Parts: sequence; C-alpha cells; structure tokens
Amino acid sequence: MSKNRRILNKIQGMTKDNTAKLERQKKYYEVAERYLNRQEEEKEKDEVTKTHDRYRRNQQRRSYTVDLDVQKPKEIQQKPGTYFYGPLRKLATDFGDISEMTRYMTVGQLVKYQEKDGLLYNIKTGKVAYNPETKEVFE
Repeated sequence: MSKNRRILNKIQGMTKDNTAKLERQKKYYEVAERYLNRQEEEKEKDEVTKTHDRYRRNQQRRSYTVDLDVQKPKEIQQKPGTYFYGPLRKLATDFGDISEMTRYMTVGQLVKYQEKDGLLYNIKTGKVAYNPETKEVFE
C-alpha cells in the first residue's frame, strides 16, 4: 500500500511541476513574442523615426519619476522681533505700550533701550527715550 501512495504522490508532484513549468514557459513566450513584434516594427522604420520614438520613450519613462505637482509656496508670516519694524518713533506711534514695542524691536534695538519705572531709557546716555504717558519720543 505504501508503494502505491509513493507512486501516486510522485505522479501528482510531477503534474504540479509540469503546470508550473508550462506557466513559466507561457510567460517567457509572451515576452519573446512582444520583443519579436517590436523588432519587426523597428525594421520597417527609418532612422529619424527610430530616434524620435526612443526620445519619446525616454521622456515618458522619466515623467513618472518626476513630481510635477506645482504647489503655491506658503506665505511666510514674519513674527515680531524677527524683522526691522521701524525706528523708535514709528514703534511709539503704532503701538504706544512699551511691552508691545519691545515685542516688535530687533535685537539691536533691545540692546540700545531698557525699560525702567514705566519709561524707556537709552542705555548709552541714560536719558529717557520714550514716555508712554505723554507719548513723547525724545530721540
């Protein structure tokens, strides 16, 4: 009985291998057929047409790799203190409050002026540069 099973298993294994081989052969045959058909078409074409077709194929192949979506650039909103808003006089007229003015000052302006007792002082001279109560700029 075991011999019969071995023989049957061997035959089934052969048929499975044969079907897999046949499928692979069909795929190779299809590829070869497409290649031969293209070679026949190429024989009939002149050199200029061949060059143009080759150029178009390369162009088409490259077009899939390049992302052609054009996106609008994001609008960059400048944050306070990252750009020069204006001199002290402009800051005073636009904002008035010292805390808001210092938010919009650049690093150079922050080094030059200092807030003390509710007034804005020039550090070098020690004089009042801006008085928020009277809205006067002394520089």
